Amino acid sequence: MINNYLDYVKSQRKAVLKRMYVYREQNRAGLEDWGKGFYAGLAQACLFESRHWRALQKDIEAINLKGHYLVSYDPSVGLDLRELS
Repeated sequence: MINNYLDYVKSQRKAVLKRMYVYREQNRAGLEDWGKGFYAGLAQACLFESRHWRALQKDIEAINLKGHYLVSYDPSVGLDLRELS
């Protein structure tokens, strides 16, 4: 279970950036043209994904800055967790 969604988003972005750097290194070390293009494309896709994780991170931080928070709602019980706090 994810306790803190902001920490989850940060960890996902960090993991994607690590993969991007690995793909960039494989692109530079590649000997064949198709390999260089393949790993360059993977690195570019990871960078694109990282930008979306960053946008989500900024949105969550803005929500937290305003004093709001993300809530969990279980439709099977009909319980809003805001009522518990």
